[in-house]
Amino acid sequence: EQLADQTKPTHELLVTLGTGQQSPPLFLIHDADGEVSPYLNLAQQLDRPVYGVRTRLHPQGIPYHSRITTMAADYREAIQSIQPEGPYLLGGLCAGGVLAFEVALQLQSQGDRVDLVALLEAPDVAAEERARPGLLERMRSRLSNPTPDRFITALQKIPPKAIGYLSYKVSSVWEQHVTQRRAHQLQRRQGQPGTLPQSLQRLSIRDVYLFAEQGYAPKASFSGAVLLVKATAGSNADRPYHEIYTDPLFGWQSRVTQSVQVVQVPGGHSTMLSADNVKNVVAAIEQAIAEANSR
Repeated sequence: EQLADQTKPTHELLVTLGTGQQSPPLFLIHDADGEVSPYLNLAQQLDRPVYGVRTRLHPQGIPYHSRITTMAADYREAIQSIQPEGPYLLGGLCAGGVLAFEVALQLQSQGDRVDLVALLEAPDVAAEERARPGLLERMRSRLSNPTPDRFITALQKIPPKAIGYLSYKVSSVWEQHVTQRRAHQLQRRQGQPGTLPQSLQRLSIRDVYLFAEQGYAPKASFSGAVLLVKATAGSNADRPYHEIYTDPLFGWQSRVTQSVQVVQVPGGHSTMLSADNVKNVVAAIEQAIAEANSR
């Protein structure tokens, strides 16, 4: 409701999140769930127009595109419908950062200038995750320096834990397999008329994005610097990505010709954009734009 009250459509894929006096505008691309509302706090503190870029959907609410490159091409056309020429300012949270990067590559390939690609807690598609301890490792840790009571307690817990773990893994693998098959079917139906089969209507925006991400690798390097904004702390449900990925640059250095400018801000993966923390993200973006202007 807050988003509906404070925004108005300018293009079928664009939502006005904030207004301001400075130019050019900033375009923030949706996250893996297709949301642009997480950017509201950020947009309201920037003194420039801010547009959220939404995903294109079938009438049944399923994403129209199942490839990162075609998603980005659609978003690039939407952006250019209200800003035909650069310099462009782009960004996004997590998946939105990956999409913003591909939009930037496509704009540069057309000869347009891109002054900002703000990667907000956004890992590259090839970024390596830290290894997580498995069930056996966790049980081994619990049995280190055992006492009789701890040993008996651990033995009592192993069977149900092992059964529950195996059941979860089998169910998870099967669910992923079914989702992959449906996403493949959606991709094969790209551009075909008619209503989507009922089975494909069960796909979420996140399902389709994660499928698209698996088949994506940037075809060029970005000719410039990018801004990587990293959260520093959060809860288990809002873990900052530096705790998940091994590379402090989240894999982006190999994708750019210059540098990855890193700014650390308070909050977790999502809460860094909360009303209490977003001012730090605003400051980082404004500084990056000022540096681009000076160059």
